[in-house]
This record gives sequence, structure tokens and C-alpha cells, in this order.
Amino acid sequence: MIGKILMAATLALGLGMVSGCEQEPTPPTTTPPTPNLTAPQGGSSVHGVVAETVKTSAGELIKELNAAIGAKSFDTADQIVAKIEAMKDKLSAQEAMAFEAAKKALAAAKTHR
Repeated sequence: MIGKILMAATLALGLGMVSGCEQEPTPPTTTPPTPNLTAPQGGSSVHGVVAETVKTSAGELIKELNAAIGAKSFDTADQIVAKIEAMKDKLSAQEAMAFEAAKKALAAAKTHR
């Protein structure tokens, strides 16, 4: 008797699974991705992150300026000087000194072509 009950239960479950497979699959709901608008981690502020980016880009531009002077690419050097001049008020004291030295080197290189 227990065997018949188990067999009936197994059959019912099996038929339920088979009948479940016949259903139309429901399309997944798609939601647009949400932008990550979290604040920077580590206690830094957005202003701090922007300042770091400016420092990095100014430092990189000064390196590029010195490389352009060394390669005697004066047109490129003049373009870089213009970019750095636009952010001059955001330069650190060390970057400002390096920039002024690079501008003097550019002027000297131009006169000794």
C-alpha cells in the first residue's frame, strides 16, 4: 500500500514537472543599469579627487613639455604651455616652479635653434 502511495506521488510530481515545462517562458525583466554615483572611498571628497587629477595631469603635462623641448618640437611645446597656463591657478608650488623652469628652457631653446 505504501508503495502504491509513493508511486502515485512520484507520478504526480513527474506529471507536474512535465506540465510545467510546457509553459511559455516568461521574458526576463530588463531594467536599465543605474549609474554608480557613490562618493569616492577612503574619506576623500570629490574636490580631493579632482585636485589629484589636476595634479597628475599637470605633472604629466610638464613632463611632456620637457620632452617636447628636448625633441625641439616647439609647436607642441607651445600647445602644452597653453594647456598648463589654463590650469596655472591649480598647480602646486612645486609644479609651478617646474613649469616656470620649463618655460625658461623653452625660451632658451628657441633662441639657440
